[in-house]
Amino acid sequence: MLKYLLYTFVFFSLPLAAETRVVVFSGSLRADSWNTKLAKEAAYIASKKGATVTYFDLNQYPLPFFNEDIERTTGMPENAKTIRRAIQNAHAVIIASPNYNGSMSGVLKNLLDWISRSEDGKDSRSVFKGKKVALMSASTGKSGGSGGLAHLQYVIEKMNGSVIERKISVGRADSQFDADGHLIPSETRSNLAKEIEEAIR
Repeated sequence: MLKYLLYTFVFFSLPLAAETRVVVFSGSLRADSWNTKLAKEAAYIASKKGATVTYFDLNQYPLPFFNEDIERTTGMPENAKTIRRAIQNAHAVIIASPNYNGSMSGVLKNLLDWISRSEDGKDSRSVFKGKKVALMSASTGKSGGSGGLAHLQYVIEKMNGSVIERKISVGRADSQFDADGHLIPSETRSNLAKEIEEAIR
């Protein structure tokens, strides 16, 4: 089943022990983003391995800048609630993040700030508790945007997520994807598949 804004991939290869739910999103809003391509490739691989994958396009889930005045007067925005609840119901989360000046993108940090909050005042910063989190990046540079992942890992771990040690960075991304948006067969794609395997098993 495919939906435009929030869609679910369901393909089956080797069966998992039980239904494994995975949330995937990219921290980039740019049209034709390499990180969005990477996130969708990760979603595709996870679904081929038997997971039920929900992908969020953050362009379709805009949020105001985090502000406790907004939180106090109107509560958590509905778009943040939607993503937060999906993560709470998932077994694993996959995030592809661009490197902006050695950190994550503003839109990604803002999302994390919102979903780190509690809807009921009881479970702040628990959204990633018990979740495996796979981090990855892509850029046209040689390093593949890897410089921002350390800061992202720090934030996710502050939110009680368990970040997988293996992190994939796709360098020279403009030559790594085919016309359909899939990674070309390579060591990078093989390592990405291994990272996804660690996340969903």
